[in-house]
Amino acid sequence: MPLFVFDAYGTLFDVHAAIRRYSTGSEADRMSEIWRAKQLEYTWTLTLAGHYADFWTLTERALDFALARVPSVDKALKPKLLEAYFKLNAFPDARAALGRLKQRGHKTAILSNGSAAMLTGAVDAAGIGSNLDAALRFFQIYRWVALAVLCAVGAVFLYRYHERKKDVHNHLALKLIIGAAIVVTAAAILVHYAGRLISAITGA
Repeated sequence: MPLFVFDAYGTLFDVHAAIRRYSTGSEADRMSEIWRAKQLEYTWTLTLAGHYADFWTLTERALDFALARVPSVDKALKPKLLEAYFKLNAFPDARAALGRLKQRGHKTAILSNGSAAMLTGAVDAAGIGSNLDAALRFFQIYRWVALAVLCAVGAVFLYRYHERKKDVHNHLALKLIIGAAIVVTAAAILVHYAGRLISAITGA
């Protein structure tokens, strides 16, 4: 049976719906664009640094930054904007697509870095829960990414050391180590999430 997995924010849920509930115009649109861009920037920066922060916390920090950058948007709207972001609208075509997939008997799921509360709030508010079999979060993947980066940095360091020493035998060994590290890390990630996805969908 085919399984369709979707990103949540920006794919199923309209991230700019929050500002449109309370303010319109070019400045409001610009604030919302900055909010979204900063939200992603914070997420990527922390990921690259090997750290984790709850997506809701980053969403609030990004909103603070955006409101400061666009002072024409009333800062007093912050609580309302956060509440609206917690209950985002689904794109009309996304809701329709999910409905068609379920009518055809397919399995559907969300894979997102949003917090459990955020995903539940958005799914419930958008009314698409009946068309989803699972909503999964992938922040746990960070520990595998951090391990992969650590292995890669160490392997590259050793490779360059032996390259200076012209040690051909160790060149080959290190290439094999690097390849094995990549394969093992990828396999671990796939097994981890395949298991969670199957358990969430089957209820096992």
